Amino acid sequence: MEKNPKKTLKKNISFEKSTFSEDKFPDLLKVDLHMHTSDDKRDNINYSSKDLVDEMHKNKFDVIAFTFHDYAFTDKKIFDYAKNKGILMIPGIEKKVENKEVLIYAKTTNIIKKTS
Repeated sequence: MEKNPKKTLKKNISFEKSTFSEDKFPDLLKVDLHMHTSDDKRDNINYSSKDLVDEMHKNKFDVIAFTFHDYAFTDKKIFDYAKNKGILMIPGIEKKVENKEVLIYAKTTNIIKKTS
């Protein structure tokens, strides 16, 4: 048995139906601020950052953050790629603080790099 099997990106991610529609609440944002990809050095994931941006775009997300373990993801090409798809990418990182995993976000990639 494989110790840490690779996670697979589903081609058709299904999201639970909510009790409200985008038509009724057009100003709400669809957000996911805790995601990992194959660029995360501690996770064994087989889909790329670009693949995940594509999936988030297909599923109409407005804001995302990659929060890798102890590593600030700052690839400008991916940030620009997300922006061109209409997605705001917030720089983030997942760190151990007082023996607990904490998600940290910043306004710029230069600021988040300092936390690595």
